Amino acid sequence: MLLAASLAFARSGLVRPYRPDHLTRIGWGVLRYGAGPGFGPQAGAIFCPARPGIVDSDGTVSFRQLEERCDVLAAGLAAVVSPGDSIALLARNSAGFYQTMVAAARCGLDVLYLNTGFTAGQIAETVTGRGVRVLVHDAEFAGKVPSGVRGIPMSGDTPASIERMAAGPRRSRGPGGPGLRRSRHIMLTSGTTGRPKDVSRTGGDIASIIALVSGLPNRAQETWLVAAPMFHSWGWMNTLLAMLFSSTIVVAERFDPERVLALAEREHCQVLVAVPAMLRLIMSLPPGVRRRYGTSALRAVTVSGSSLPPALAEAFMDEFGDILYSLYGSTEAGYAAVATPADLRAAPGTAGRPLPLVDVRVLDDQGLPCQPGTRGMIWVSSRDAAAAGPAAGGPSGTQVTAAERWRETAACTGDIGWFDEAGRLFIAGRSDDMIITGGENVYPVEVEARLEQHPSVLEAAVAGRDDQVYGQILVAHLTLREGSTATADALRAWCRSGLAPFQVPRQFIIHDQLPHNAAGKVVKRALPDED
Repeated sequence: MLLAASLAFARSGLVRPYRPDHLTRIGWGVLRYGAGPGFGPQAGAIFCPARPGIVDSDGTVSFRQLEERCDVLAAGLAAVVSPGDSIALLARNSAGFYQTMVAAARCGLDVLYLNTGFTAGQIAETVTGRGVRVLVHDAEFAGKVPSGVRGIPMSGDTPASIERMAAGPRRSRGPGGPGLRRSRHIMLTSGTTGRPKDVSRTGGDIASIIALVSGLPNRAQETWLVAAPMFHSWGWMNTLLAMLFSSTIVVAERFDPERVLALAEREHCQVLVAVPAMLRLIMSLPPGVRRRYGTSALRAVTVSGSSLPPALAEAFMDEFGDILYSLYGSTEAGYAAVATPADLRAAPGTAGRPLPLVDVRVLDDQGLPCQPGTRGMIWVSSRDAAAAGPAAGGPSGTQVTAAERWRETAACTGDIGWFDEAGRLFIAGRSDDMIITGGENVYPVEVEARLEQHPSVLEAAVAGRDDQVYGQILVAHLTLREGSTATADALRAWCRSGLAPFQVPRQFIIHDQLPHNAAGKVVKRALPDED
């Protein structure tokens, strides 16, 4: 495993001969800020200072300029917020977003990342009680700054705007050093089934970096189009990785499928970072529009954040080539497995194989490993504590088994799944999404995958509805491809041909569109109860 990781680092270009003075500067940067967000664009500023660091709607910022702006902004933030305090960030993908993230880390500030789709009430509820003193925001969100919280706009004429602060004269690097408090970066879970929860990240975890570098085909000094929201863990982590690779980040404030293809062509992007819903929107474009743009430079499209429907994966690779990589994980547990193009072709619907240095297990109700093909709860750990063997320390002096110790270091993803005989992981669905109908357990993702294989169906979301006879019944909410039609009887027959009888929805509702959050997940609680 370690040999494979070493080879992956060599292939990526991260392991290569370096000048001694460059290594010294990199070492001092890591000592000062760690390998997380605070390290920022230092690698690019050292190795390729004139190379574009970030390209957004305002233009291009070189790595040298980006590093200087992060330092100046850190000094500006340090003047208004004390180390250990919290700020919130409410902004779309931009150079300003990234600079704020890095500058806050260099000040030892905690950062709470807010969903741009939140209402003013949700924002006020989220920041209340979390010790947030400052909210850095895009100008469009000025009206959502809660009372009692200082708002700092991303741009504008005010001296306190991030734009003005970051463009000021070069100042001292601020409080960085070996003793600097490592900031926490607080992500909010998607909240598709309930209230979002906090998950803290520090970034720069060596095991995570090794796993992602080994599992994905990224290379140094390329151009990445980051379409996934930076305020979610997938987009956030990729900004860290891109900067570690000294790669250029290209962003658009809002996702538009044609705009993304145009940016990929214009900037000669080699990597596209997205969520599955974005691929769906790209594939919903007319073929003539999709093929209007030259995307031959793309050699890797990486997605995460929600399940990747088999039909969508197949259609995307048929159109753009076998360049699709799907990462499975969760905000709470981190990244666990990656499905390569070969995996997606050989076993449609797979979540892939566990990443190096990540231990993924499927456990039954007693906490014992399930046999291949048997479903259980998915647990993830980046440390194999099971190798430590039994130890004392349980209640009343009882022995703690290796399995119990391992579970203390692991995180439960909340997903039900199984391994096949080849070691590939499959996800049946969220344990709390399970619908019990007539005494049978149904996971919506399996029904949704079948429906999306129908030639007329663009997207499907299956929910449960209370029923006096069956407890719950399955209701399929659908959008259709342009110009397509489908009757309930035809859709029901399609499901019966590929699913068990109890998995067939009893009702089919056609919508113009389904409700999504900013990460592209369908918000099922927003689906109507009736047609």
